[in-house]
Amino acid sequence: LAKLWSGAFAALLRLPSADGGRTWSRLYDQTQEQVLKDVPLELPSQVLRRILTQSEAFEEAWQPQLSATWRLLHCRSQGQQANDLWSDECAKLLFFECGSGDGEAKKLNSDVFFGLLHITCGALDRDLQRHMLTSCSKVPPGVSAEVLSRMTSTALPTLKKHELRIDCVDSAFLQVLQQQIPE
Repeated sequence: LAKLWSGAFAALLRLPSADGGRTWSRLYDQTQEQVLKDVPLELPSQVLRRILTQSEAFEEAWQPQLSATWRLLHCRSQGQQANDLWSDECAKLLFFECGSGDGEAKKLNSDVFFGLLHITCGALDRDLQRHMLTSCSKVPPGVSAEVLSRMTSTALPTLKKHELRIDCVDSAFLQVLQQQIPE
């Protein structure tokens, strides 16, 4: 799938939009005739994220936000690049799992979460850190509590214990984080 969006077709790849996501959700329930007249110009977020993950290198013709998302998904992003994506409403749509809740409840995609924990330099925005800790997002396998604690060190002390909501299998993992939250 990723090879289809390279070369001359790379420039056709677009960031998702909230309207496009709602349209794709609605199209899944319609007939083929209805679908053909309503297809949005952009791909659904989960498909676009899969293309970026499977691509071996980013394409020069991609929008800058797509190149930055590729870097994030391939653990080659800097903190400021991740922060810029987080502040861009369309690029931010690529951060979330399809079908997760609205606003603060939106779970981060595990590939995005993993990439955020492996930025090459700089710090993540405090609001992004807070979202990582409070959105019930699944902690990717192989990530230690110490790494998550280090990457969210600005937001962690601002939380209350009941606000910490992450999906992890190890209770000791959660205890390490809770110890850093003031009473």
